[in-house]
Amino acid sequence: QVSSFEVYRPLRTDYKHNSFSILRDANDIVYEDVLAGTGAFEGNTTLFFAGCSLSSYTPSLAQEVYGWLKEQGEVGGISAVCCGKTLDFMAAFDAMGSYQTDLAQALVDSGTTRVITACPNCYSMLKQVCSLNDAASDIELLALPEVLVERGITIDPMRLEGLTPVTVHDSCPDRCGNVFGSNTRILFGQVDQIEMEHYGTDTLCCGAGGLVSAYDPSLCETRTTRRVQEALDAGAGSIMCSCISCLNTLTQIEHPIPTHHYLEYIFDTAVDLSSNGHTADRLRSEFTAEELELYFADTDLVFPEGDA
Repeated sequence: QVSSFEVYRPLRTDYKHNSFSILRDANDIVYEDVLAGTGAFEGNTTLFFAGCSLSSYTPSLAQEVYGWLKEQGEVGGISAVCCGKTLDFMAAFDAMGSYQTDLAQALVDSGTTRVITACPNCYSMLKQVCSLNDAASDIELLALPEVLVERGITIDPMRLEGLTPVTVHDSCPDRCGNVFGSNTRILFGQVDQIEMEHYGTDTLCCGAGGLVSAYDPSLCETRTTRRVQEALDAGAGSIMCSCISCLNTLTQIEHPIPTHHYLEYIFDTAVDLSSNGHTADRLRSEFTAEELELYFADTDLVFPEGDA
């Protein structure tokens, strides 16, 4: 029997110590974080908002993307703080409201004028965050794939040998606007593509939406299996994701379709999350109960009261 505290406390990303930070700490992953106060802008005031999953599960890819964006003069700093989506999923609305208010103020205080997001959830949530503060409402918000498209990036069909036709999995928060999905398809514009039955505004969840993987793994597996079956029925040679969290979920069940993130084919950085496990399972397998209890006993906030 797993208590609700064990399920939800690690996902309280308004606390400094959470399920993502413990993975970064254990693997010595450190970012000079503009919003967390450990870094500062250089050259310009555009922020690369990496997102929890990219920065924690695939740090090498996060650094590759950030390095390229800096070289291109697109960004001047990075942040790995959470957008607050996990708080939304667990219906911790009071905590989410406080966190979003503080995050909006942190963006303003840092002097951020433009944000490039790597995650569809972050893009959706930051729209809400910036609307909470008059000064933050002027911050320009961009999705990483649209920046890549604007830069003329396309994916070489030769790199997709044996993986076509490609089908793009659209993330739940991208249903309204489809800025990630539409631009990801443009990046694969020279590659044979095929659509699943449900895509765009009608897309199906990868399976983990609502943190269901944390409290009902069997339901998550059922939903994931249904999504993969659509790709099989469509005759896809591979599934391409624009969300690392979706990729992690879609690779947790055994199936014959290669499943990847589009950034792998732009930055030549392979991602294999098949042995990663869902977050709760991974924490229990990599750390002792005593280690987890001690780590999560710390409830210092990411944005302490009065600091934001």
